[in-house]
Amino acid sequence: MLFKKSRTTDVQQVYMASAWLEVSEFQVFCDAWQAWYDEKPSEKRMGHYFVDFLGQDVIPFWVRNYVRVVLNRKDLLEKEKLL
Repeated sequence: MLFKKSRTTDVQQVYMASAWLEVSEFQVFCDAWQAWYDEKPSEKRMGHYFVDFLGQDVIPFWVRNYVRVVLNRKDLLEKEKLL
């Protein structure tokens, strides 16, 4: 039997980024919005997206992009510490 290395899901990546940045998942959504659209989001606007994330694991493209950038930087910083 062959075992495949499972890839982390987008949802898991949101939680990983949240833990690494030491902020809430909601704050990750807010930071992602600000990084993508260059404006501070309202809590009301984020609430809709965040409820979809919590209830249905829906992750907007701008959150997915932000989380991947954050996690890639995390990997780079950890590699740098090893040098």
